[in-house]
Amino acid sequence: MARPGERPFRGERTGQAAWSGGILSGTYGSQAHGGGVPATAERALADLRRELHALGTETEEHDVFWMRSGDPTLSLAPGLVVRVDAKWFRWLGDVHRWRRHTTGDPAGAARLIHRIHEIRRVDPPEGVPVP
Repeated sequence: MARPGERPFRGERTGQAAWSGGILSGTYGSQAHGGGVPATAERALADLRRELHALGTETEEHDVFWMRSGDPTLSLAPGLVVRVDAKWFRWLGDVHRWRRHTTGDPAGAARLIHRIHEIRRVDPPEGVPVP
């Protein structure tokens, strides 16, 4: 339901309505995490890759592949794949539980993912072939 003077718009590829105060902008969502959430999964992925690069984790274009939903996925190491949509980064954590982090804080997500990447690079999970 639209608030007075506002109208909803659809987030790209998410199918979820988002509010922007009646103005379509590059971000949407809560400002509680120090910024808006990127309007597209592609933008969220670019932000994450930039932050990972700053921490020393290099990614290449061939590390990115696309899901049927149209959302990108980043393969970093054996057993470490990060799924991205317009709102969340999702990955299998170091205790084999799915973790998620808002796309509004790519630096925070990059720190968490970088830590797991370093652990898996040195000690990959059993049964996962090492390139």
